[in-house]
Amino acid sequence: MLPDLSEFHAMPPTVKAAVLLTVAGWCWFLFSVHRYYDPGAVLKFSVAGAILCSLLYMGKNWARMLTLLACAFVVLYCGMFAVAYAGRDSGAMAASLVNVGLFGAAFGFLAVPATGRYFKAKTPDRGGDKSQRGV
Repeated sequence: MLPDLSEFHAMPPTVKAAVLLTVAGWCWFLFSVHRYYDPGAVLKFSVAGAILCSLLYMGKNWARMLTLLACAFVVLYCGMFAVAYAGRDSGAMAASLVNVGLFGAAFGFLAVPATGRYFKAKTPDRGGDKSQRGV
């Protein structure tokens, strides 16, 4: 089943950028993992990336939070690989730096207040009014 693209056109620019950068980041990350890091890990990273990107596209706020954590993880992971490959393999170092850039930019757009408001508005409040819960 193909995603409903009408939702994409209704998204604010920061959300569109975050979704596109996240998808592009995962595609490049999978290429990098296969080519330079650990080809055996591509399947598990593919599943994780597909799930996160799908749920992010659906507008789930908890998926935005999980994607923020994944972006931070990938930036650290690929940053360490960039340092490790410095001076030894310029292709692997460049691929790692592209990953850092894509996921760092995705993190930035996901952390923008306008993006947070969009995801919070898309996620129904199931907790009810705090004053009624005694909090």
